[in-house]
Amino acid sequence: KTGPELGSKNRKFATSLGHRADICRNKVSAEDFSDYLPIGGLHSFPGFSPNISTAFAISVHDKNTALGAERIVRWLYAELHSFIFHVDANSPEEIFCYLHGKYGHLPNIHFAPRIASAWGTWGIVQSERTGLY
Repeated sequence: KTGPELGSKNRKFATSLGHRADICRNKVSAEDFSDYLPIGGLHSFPGFSPNISTAFAISVHDKNTALGAERIVRWLYAELHSFIFHVDANSPEEIFCYLHGKYGHLPNIHFAPRIASAWGTWGIVQSERTGLY
């Protein structure tokens, strides 16, 4: 999807990845993410209680999973929850820089070490384990 529901910042990110954007070199200000967090009372599935502390481990491999990770954070964000991003070592650096620039300032969002995690390999398990420590 690339409509207005993703917001102009997400569309810019989705189109910039093909052009080697220098996202990490630019400072990210509060205005860059202030329209995304928090979204009170908005949860993606019935029965989810925002009053129970939950940890979410999110694997990101490409721009599509990065945009999906953003949606997850937008839908489920609450200060009492923890989010752990693992950005695959084989994915473009811009993806890591974008997510870290957008969410790295939040104390409950963490970034696991970047490990290559091809489908069906030990790297998937290893990336999940390092994110939990």
